[in-house]
Amino acid sequence: MLQGIVRKVTDLGLLTRSASVDIYVNEQACQSVATSMVAIEEAGWCVRTPARHQMFGAGSPRSLHAKFIFSANSRTEACTSAWLYLGSGNLTEAGFLNSAGRNGNFEVGVFLEFPRLPWSALPGMLAVESLVPLQRNGEGQLYSEAPPATGEPMPPRPPAFVAGPLAFLQWCPCADGTGMLVPPNGSAPTPTDTIVLDAGGEPCVREGEGWLWRGTMPRQAALRWDGGHRRASVPVVDELGRVAAGEAPPLDLADMAAHLMAFPARVDDEGDGDEGEPFQGAADTGAPPPRQPDAQRQAASSPVRTMMRQLEEIAQRQTMVSESDWPFWCVRLEEVLFRAAGSKGLTEFLRLGLDPLEVLRIDASRPDYACGQGGLESAELYEAALARVAAAWGLGGLESFRGMS
Repeated sequence: MLQGIVRKVTDLGLLTRSASVDIYVNEQACQSVATSMVAIEEAGWCVRTPARHQMFGAGSPRSLHAKFIFSANSRTEACTSAWLYLGSGNLTEAGFLNSAGRNGNFEVGVFLEFPRLPWSALPGMLAVESLVPLQRNGEGQLYSEAPPATGEPMPPRPPAFVAGPLAFLQWCPCADGTGMLVPPNGSAPTPTDTIVLDAGGEPCVREGEGWLWRGTMPRQAALRWDGGHRRASVPVVDELGRVAAGEAPPLDLADMAAHLMAFPARVDDEGDGDEGEPFQGAADTGAPPPRQPDAQRQAASSPVRTMMRQLEEIAQRQTMVSESDWPFWCVRLEEVLFRAAGSKGLTEFLRLGLDPLEVLRIDASRPDYACGQGGLESAELYEAALARVAAAWGLGGLESFRGMS
């Protein structure tokens, strides 16, 4: 290894073939250098202890940890043509010689050239020996008769991490409250011996390319493959694209807008309950929603008034969403409206036979870049989200809500 480094530096023209080579090591833990002292001496090289800089004080227990290569002309007391490589690589082929990849580490290093400097100088003055822990003139030399200590052996490598056959599982809810865990769209066929374990550690029933999960959607699921010898946990992504989110609690009709006013921040579903009140301006101020007086709550209690107010606040907020955030807004909007499906307020409103989402479909309720039917990607994304919400709310065949005054 040392011969390879010296040969490489020489071939690059950075070292003369008659140069003296000194190897500076931590004499308490220099590993393979300690067992190679005879070969190093036969090559005409010297092994030395590093200089203990005065800044650390006499008897300092500090030891050498830096990995560096230093070269300079030393015919006089002045140091000329000096350069220094200082990096993270250990003295191994993977750390120093091989390119990053299968046989080489990804290491970081810097190459520095020095101005003309004296080798040594009075304290407080700049010199080579105050910058690099070198010793000259035979100082600190170690010999094969009294070799340095090898130190602790290299720690064993940890077991290699092996990725599972699937990066995550997609949740597909079923009408009976259970669901299917399926591979991501576009993924390669899953090996037949891949098993999904339920919460009790038992294999789930496999149906086609998915696994039947009995119970509410989990945040993550355990996979077992390679004949049962390998196991890993992967996150579960729900139908709204939320990763390891768990089943979202339902929302009442009057709570929808409050969960969108702070976008892109999320409202804490486990808070004190105040987030359920509709409010305006929270996105700008971060203030909690003000409580409504009892008279105002009672006046807004009818399903028509509640729905109109919620949609008005949502429309007002979404017209201010930037185009770069629009895809995320569509996901969040769909998530919040989905959670209101089956709520008491929505059920009461739907008795009127009206489609409330028509209010959100008009151009005045969305930003300019998401308007129209001209095939704009932002508009198509939005319309698709509302179509899925309409299906979840059961709005098929209902009359438009826009005609109400």
